[in-house]
Amino acid sequence: MVSITLDNLPDEVHQALRTRAERSGRTVTQEAVECLNSVLTSPTGNLELDAVRRLRDKLRYLPKLTDDFLRRAIDEGRS
Repeated sequence: MVSITLDNLPDEVHQALRTRAERSGRTVTQEAVECLNSVLTSPTGNLELDAVRRLRDKLRYLPKLTDDFLRRAIDEGRS
């Protein structure tokens, strides 16, 4: 394993890292490695975009919510 040193890390970034580490039960070093790994091994480099794409893929098979679909659903619920 390789070691790195981060110089000039802003206090708010360090605090956010400490907070995430505490919540996940990791050390600050383990959390930093996890954060770097998540971002650098993500297909797009953007975790939010990756999450949206995964959600879109899961929802792809649901029917489209057209006006006609909603009217039929409402009518069926009334009967």
